[in-house]
Amino acid sequence: MRSLITTLSLLALTFTATAQDLRGFRGDWNRWGYISMTLAVDDVWRVTVQAPANVGDSNFKLAGNSSWSNQWTYGTNLPLAEIKTAHTWGENSSINATGGRHYTFAMENANYGVASRMIVQETPLAPISLLAVAHQLDDTQAVVSVQTSATPSNGEKIYVRYSLNNWATSSFVAATGSGTNWTAIITFGATDGGKTCSYYVLTTTVASPTHADAPLQTLAWNDHNGENYSYLVPGEAPPDDPSAAELYINEVLSSNDTGAQDEDGDYSDWVEIWNAGDSPVNLAGWGLSDSYSNPFKWTFGDVTIQPNEFLIVWASSKDRRVPSATNALHANFAISAGGEEVTLTRPDGTLMDELQPIAIPTDFSRGRFPDGAANWLFFAEPTPGAANTTQGFDAWLQPPLFSVPGGIYTTNVSLELSSADEGVTIRYTLDGSEPTASSPIYSGALILTNRTRVPNDLSDIPTNYQDPGPPYYEGWQPPDGKVFKFSVVRARAFRDGAMTSPSVSHSYIVDAAGTNRFTLPIVSIGTGKANLFDDDIGIYTPVNDNMWQSGSAWERPGSIEFFEPDGTLAFSGPVGLRLHGNTTRNRPRKAIRVYSRGSGPFEYQIFPDKPLNKFGTFILRNGGNDWGNGVIRDLFLQSLAENANMERQYGRPVLVFLDGEYWGIHDLRERFDDDYHKYNHGLDEPEYVQVEIDRTTPFPDVPVYDNGNPDLGGDFSNLWHFVETHDLTDAANYAAVADRLDLDSFMDFYQANIFFGNTDWPGNNTRIWRSAATNRTEGAPAYLDARWRYMLYDTDFGFGLPFFYVPGYNEFAQHNTLAYAAATNGGELNQPDATIMFHKLLANGEFRENFIVRFADHLNTAYSRANVTSRWAEMVATVAPEMDEHVRRWRQPTDWAAECNRIRSYGEQRTAAVWGHLQSFFQLNAPKNLTLAVSNAAAGFVRINNLDLNETTAGFSGYPWTGAYFTNYPITLTAQTLPGYHFVEWRKAVVEDGILAADQAANYSNWTDGSNQGSGFGAWALDADGSNAGFFIGAGWGLWANSGDTATASRPFSEALAVGQTFSVRLDHGSIENGGEVRVTLQNSAGNDLWTFAFVGGEGHYRLNGSATAIPYTDASIAIALTLTSATTFSANITPSVSGSGATTLTGNLISQSDSSIRRFQARNTHAGDGSEADMFVDNLQIAAAASSAEPVFYSNDPAITVTLDGPTLFEAVYEEGELKETALIHYWNFNDAAALLTPTYTLKAGANIQVDLGATTEVLAGTGQDFAGENARFNDEAGSHLRINNPIGAALNVASPTVGFEDIVIRFETRRSGKGAGEEYVSYTLDGTNYTAFTTIYPVDGAPLVYTLDFSAIAEANNNPNFGIRIEFAQGAGGTAGNNRFDNWTVEGVALDGLNLPPEVIAPIAHQSFVAGNEAAEYNIANVFTDPDMDALTYDAQVTDATVAQISRTGATLTVTPLKRGGATVTLTANDGHNPPISSSFYVLVYPEAHTLADAPYTFTQWSAQEPHGAYPAHMIFLQGTENDSQLTSPLIHAYDLPVGDLGDPENDDAYPYDGVKGTRMNGLGENGVAFINTGRGRDLGGALIALDTRGVSNAPVTWLGGTVLPNARIYAIRLQYRIGATGNFVDVLDGNDAPIEYLRNETEGHSQTMPPVLLPAAALGQEYVQVLWRYYWANPDPPKGARAQLRLDNIRVNNRLAGFPAWQLNQFSPAELAAPAISGPTATDAQGIPNLLRYAFGMSRTDDYDACKPTGSVTESRVFFHFRRLLALDSGLEYIVEAVADMNTQNWATADDIGEPATEPTGDGLTEIVTCEIPAISLDPTRFFRLKVRLLP
Repeated sequence: MRSLITTLSLLALTFTATAQDLRGFRGDWNRWGYISMTLAVDDVWRVTVQAPANVGDSNFKLAGNSSWSNQWTYGTNLPLAEIKTAHTWGENSSINATGGRHYTFAMENANYGVASRMIVQETPLAPISLLAVAHQLDDTQAVVSVQTSATPSNGEKIYVRYSLNNWATSSFVAATGSGTNWTAIITFGATDGGKTCSYYVLTTTVASPTHADAPLQTLAWNDHNGENYSYLVPGEAPPDDPSAAELYINEVLSSNDTGAQDEDGDYSDWVEIWNAGDSPVNLAGWGLSDSYSNPFKWTFGDVTIQPNEFLIVWASSKDRRVPSATNALHANFAISAGGEEVTLTRPDGTLMDELQPIAIPTDFSRGRFPDGAANWLFFAEPTPGAANTTQGFDAWLQPPLFSVPGGIYTTNVSLELSSADEGVTIRYTLDGSEPTASSPIYSGALILTNRTRVPNDLSDIPTNYQDPGPPYYEGWQPPDGKVFKFSVVRARAFRDGAMTSPSVSHSYIVDAAGTNRFTLPIVSIGTGKANLFDDDIGIYTPVNDNMWQSGSAWERPGSIEFFEPDGTLAFSGPVGLRLHGNTTRNRPRKAIRVYSRGSGPFEYQIFPDKPLNKFGTFILRNGGNDWGNGVIRDLFLQSLAENANMERQYGRPVLVFLDGEYWGIHDLRERFDDDYHKYNHGLDEPEYVQVEIDRTTPFPDVPVYDNGNPDLGGDFSNLWHFVETHDLTDAANYAAVADRLDLDSFMDFYQANIFFGNTDWPGNNTRIWRSAATNRTEGAPAYLDARWRYMLYDTDFGFGLPFFYVPGYNEFAQHNTLAYAAATNGGELNQPDATIMFHKLLANGEFRENFIVRFADHLNTAYSRANVTSRWAEMVATVAPEMDEHVRRWRQPTDWAAECNRIRSYGEQRTAAVWGHLQSFFQLNAPKNLTLAVSNAAAGFVRINNLDLNETTAGFSGYPWTGAYFTNYPITLTAQTLPGYHFVEWRKAVVEDGILAADQAANYSNWTDGSNQGSGFGAWALDADGSNAGFFIGAGWGLWANSGDTATASRPFSEALAVGQTFSVRLDHGSIENGGEVRVTLQNSAGNDLWTFAFVGGEGHYRLNGSATAIPYTDASIAIALTLTSATTFSANITPSVSGSGATTLTGNLISQSDSSIRRFQARNTHAGDGSEADMFVDNLQIAAAASSAEPVFYSNDPAITVTLDGPTLFEAVYEEGELKETALIHYWNFNDAAALLTPTYTLKAGANIQVDLGATTEVLAGTGQDFAGENARFNDEAGSHLRINNPIGAALNVASPTVGFEDIVIRFETRRSGKGAGEEYVSYTLDGTNYTAFTTIYPVDGAPLVYTLDFSAIAEANNNPNFGIRIEFAQGAGGTAGNNRFDNWTVEGVALDGLNLPPEVIAPIAHQSFVAGNEAAEYNIANVFTDPDMDALTYDAQVTDATVAQISRTGATLTVTPLKRGGATVTLTANDGHNPPISSSFYVLVYPEAHTLADAPYTFTQWSAQEPHGAYPAHMIFLQGTENDSQLTSPLIHAYDLPVGDLGDPENDDAYPYDGVKGTRMNGLGENGVAFINTGRGRDLGGALIALDTRGVSNAPVTWLGGTVLPNARIYAIRLQYRIGATGNFVDVLDGNDAPIEYLRNETEGHSQTMPPVLLPAAALGQEYVQVLWRYYWANPDPPKGARAQLRLDNIRVNNRLAGFPAWQLNQFSPAELAAPAISGPTATDAQGIPNLLRYAFGMSRTDDYDACKPTGSVTESRVFFHFRRLLALDSGLEYIVEAVADMNTQNWATADDIGEPATEPTGDGLTEIVTCEIPAISLDPTRFFRLKVRLLP
């Protein structure tokens, strides 16, 4: 029978592990049993169930498997033959059923926890089958014949579904007939000739099946075994006329994270093409491209697009030109989400259609609406392959801007909200909820205060219905008073027709104490009350069992901000919130799972002890079962496993606030899920598998599939079965297990749980994972190794969780968890299936030995008593300042301090207890001390077994180090040497530990029977003087006494304590009632006290021999060590086990007695009190003489030795100082020369080269930008260009690196990938140039490049090898199948072998140099730049890249640089030692323009041609580039504008103009519209336009200019006006009258422009010989979203040499804010009287003068007619005054009045104006004429 059970177990486990996608029917008809459904090829689950004759209730649900863990329901009555939503939660579904009829239940496939769609169809009989299908053709139709299995039931219809366009669309034809023979006719259209018609036959009860829903509406079908039936429609296909085609690029998606997947399961970009015409179009030869300059970058194969077909082409770089049964169309490029053109081109080269470059948000599409229209919109719900019918938006709004960031403040915060977009309405909330169209509208500053006085809201809502009283105290209770509260401001921008912006959240924590208010990090979550506590959707409420729901349907949106205690915002963004855990959901305070729902993971090193800065998910854990006790028990225990080789959940205590309301202490923890493996191991879901024990399965003790690749889900159960059925004492069987299981990980996992005393295990809380790789190599990294590894979590049952149902509760720290874990017939959680792997492995001698020795390693370090107690004290100290407030919030824990003492006490006892368990379980000899020393701690350290004893190892505190090991097994010691030293020898000495007597409570199960364990002591004598006193074993030998009684325990010594000997004991007690006493005493043989140490209740300090000491009361254990210094004197060290408490040394005389020889120990508890806290414990009795050892002597000169202890022993590793060898550069590639990209920049040995084996679509290019910053550059090289490998999958990078003459080879380089680049770079090396050996795998980041180091120093064959080289191959991994991988600054270094002459070295490179054109030359000493390690004489040379910019000359080692004209040039210096290739060092020379003399004339700039040549700049101006991507306000701008050749408009023509580029970072000449800037991330992104001025003799210098938006892309840029005096130093802002900077900010409207109002250069900039004025183009809003950069325009610069004209009047009349608004201060702007500003200026008026007193007038004197007007006296007024006349006012044909007399003038006396009088001749008034004055502002 056992073999039968085994077979069934294996089958069941394999099925459960690999087929988690089961679906089944449960309902009233089968008493809610389980009927499996079948998943068909159409991805629909179906089952047909016959209703019972007496049908009764017809309720049902569709279940995920044989348990209720997953389910789908409509939730109410489901109409027959209608498709409805299948929810993952809710009430039962029901149908109106008739007894005896058949009902087919169907549901679209969906993952567990994901909603789907369902339908139920009724047939009187079982649905028929479609047995045979055939067709006959003639010229006009196809007749399809169908044979059925039976006559269709009433309502059961037969249809032929067919398609003429490869199922882009389809049609249905109903069949007619009777019995089992049926026919349907498909007719042909006039244009169908030559097309392929595909069809199949189906049955349904739906009256009119539809194209989109046909699979779900189908009962049965015949599709020719998945191939479909087909025929070629008779006739000729109409000839193609590309010129008549009506094709549109109809929709494009350029960043696909979660949308549609291609046939490979990849989230590729896509382009949709729509045929709007009436005829099919053959696309062969048509071009699709992402480049205007290369329209045929990809061409279609023989593909026909049918009328009204929406054809999808995946932009995946996979290059599949013709679709097939298994492949769709794929272009050979991907589309940049930041903005890139997409073109469709006819075969004759004419453009058919295009999408112009524009940034498209991730998972949004850009499409025409309606289809084919000129109107482009953004779509949040893309429709690939279908018409654009979803809601579209004409723009996507930027998130609102906050004037003050969230944070911790001491005073109220005044917050202003604004938007970079025009015409928006900002709505906001203050309670963390998402703003909606009904939220308050922002209209003015928000004043944010401390909200603690506001009544509690969320805190007063019950979170469970449990009893708040004993024994578990798990019921919800309201807070004790008002909790701390702050404002969470969330805001969004709204505008009709635009996509509402993402919300932005900022938390404002206001308290007078500021950052002193809280000591832990703050996690602020905003989500809104409804998401937590609404009866229908709230996830935190117990109402409707909401808190028990799980899956994505129960995820709620929100925001998060993580503040460090100092107020620093670590990260923030949108999140998804779910509850976490199982039974602990029933606790008042629940665990919350947090998912990053922004554009990527949380990017921050959350855990200081874990160097990882990407987290996709984490848990805000409630402490689990420890939630109301120690709170941080699991956090503490997992931290102890620091030395273990397994996954553990790093954690950190934090304070959580929900919607600004205090929610208490949580521990922020990692979660073992897909994101964990992605960011910890670089593995995507298919690349790993994770299993867990699931107690709801039929075999609850055997781990089954949990996460990752389901195809590997049964692999562990198969391993488990192998262990169960094989003898592991057989070496081959054991080796087979070791090949599939990382045994170190297994041991560490078991040892951690055993040490913790975790009895919620091993039949629970077990997770194991492995990589999907097939490699099994010892020492291989986890991500490349196929062996199973363990994961530690949920250890909160450990260290004595005070629940009586916890196994081992009564045994406290003495619980033998080792025996529990190896039991063959245990309790609920240590059943045989749960413990079988452990006890079967223990049967193997090799495993048993390794297990014992490895456990000893841990007990000596991380699990040592000293490390455990100090770690616990540190953690308590971290949390303690916040615990009182936490307890007031939750009314739990009721006595945290007492529970902390219990945990501390457990830790004090546990190490010794486990040592005892190991010894007794394995029947080992007693452990002996091993002491290790090093002659010089700076020279090296010792590795004991596999554990390094250095500062990286938990529990190691320095040398000499002492641990204990059993004498049964050998241990291995390896001397590890640090650079600059070498190992000499091991020395050994035998140590006499001097222990004369020893015993501990762990040796006893009962001590009331006169037991005598240990050695050197007599038997215990116990005396209780009443019924209220007694003895027990607990945290030591325990004594209790109350109500006036006394318990006394005495024990004699075998010999009297001698002078120089030490007696030690550990004392532990709690609070003592007044008058009670606990005491330890040393006595003579008559029982007279000679020495006492006691504590009396009610006092504050301990007593020694009856007198008070300075040692304060503590409930921590106290180590007492008394040394007899003479026959009557002592020295006692008293050491409490409290963090920060040191030893106190007390000396004195023994109590005077006639016999002063110490021969007995006594412990006494005198009515200390009732309750466990008053118990007294003593433990660890010992008598010892001073330890001694002989002088260490030589033992071995082998660094690795294996020793077996036979007594206490010391080993010392001896080191000597050695020569620290310096590395030399052998080969170097900086990739800065695009024309010789793969040629070494520098090499010492011939044969170095790089070759790239190309994949199918691989391109090798010179890339720029991408944040390469030259971290591994040499010779002061700048970042320049780098090696870019496009479409790297299938390619290999081969780097030949001869190492002749060198050893200890190290290779370094910088690398990164794009989002769709290869996620893995497999590195191998060759020693013969042909055969390669795997070395490691690199996981390049999609972000700033990292420097990777490949250290081959351990591979001797790599030294001095002419054939050495490495290869890098590429795999998708966490990346994509397209994109690119990039490399830069590749170095090969080594240590020169003796006798090798080394090249010169660069020691002091010359930094960047700045000059002014025409200034004096500068000299440099080249000899200061280089040195030679061999003291060889050096010769020098120098070259410059552009001698027209800077001229150089050299005399010996003196270099002279003379600046000639504006621009940039690189000077390269070389040094030659005559033995090696020359060494180079370069520096950049930037020559600024000569100054324009402003006193001579104003400076103007008004135009710049796109055809200006290289090196050309506007007069006295230069354009500048920076040194990084996206230059910001403080970025250095130290390069003259110089486009890389590959970025020019014509990449093949070196003479192409630098101002007419069409891609990449560039300046564009716009003719009369000035110039435009745009950055694309090229490393040297643009920074601005600079002019030079000589301002001497100028008293004021107003500046005006025009800013404009050419392309309003997503990444917001601005142009800011700055200046500096001279050519060096920082630029500073030019400020307006309100001290605000002057800048133009990108506008969302394309073509927008704004003339900036005049602003004066600061006084400091006047009277200067050389001033630089900069229009800085910079990234103004570095917060997401990023996307393409805005292209901005600069034009009409004018710097006047004095303030004059209308601008002067403006500056005098208007405020800075008004100046910035042309509608107020512009020349045509009018005031309240309707008077334009220009007229007020022209008439010498202020803004408030009476216009009527100054306006033009007419007069008649003696029949003479005159016209009078005021005019400004200043010649530079910039105005023209013109008198105009018209005869007919109705025509408004005004013309200059040329016939008026010569004007006469008369000053008004105001010094500003004069009156001009013109006489109008009488002849001019016949007929009547009308006159006016026109004032014109001159350019």
